[in-house]
Amino acid sequence: MSMFEHLNRPQIRRDRLRDLSARILPGLGAFLLIIAALYLAFLFGQFHGAMQRVW
Repeated sequence: MSMFEHLNRPQIRRDRLRDLSARILPGLGAFLLIIAALYLAFLFGQFHGAMQRVW
């Protein structure tokens, strides 16, 4: 019974959620940054190719 009481305390759950978010968010931010960089590089490559075709 004490195990379930321990699990049902909201403070524990909130702390666990905060630990989880602290662990996940930096990785997620880095992942999104990499995706954005690749997308910008792709757009720049397309633009560069189009400019070479124009000139």
